[in-house]
Amino acid sequence: MPEAQTRVWEADRPIRLRPQLAAFQRGPGDPTCRWGAGESFVRSAQTPLGPGTLHLVCRRAGHLVEALAWGTGAEWLRESAPG
Repeated sequence: MPEAQTRVWEADRPIRLRPQLAAFQRGPGDPTCRWGAGESFVRSAQTPLGPGTLHLVCRRAGHLVEALAWGTGAEWLRESAPG
């Protein structure tokens, strides 16, 4: 299995994933989205580069966000994550 591509950035304000990303989930049974413990979110998506999976984790009171991505669309997902 290929290694995950990682990106970490520091936000100028606290980030709360659930309120910001809930619109991507299509109901509680959506197989493409999963919420983890704390501020953690996993989403699979079709990107312009192909399919990929993105795992976002908030750290340091929501100011530090870590993005890990896998698949042929990993680079696109990782680079578009701050947006």
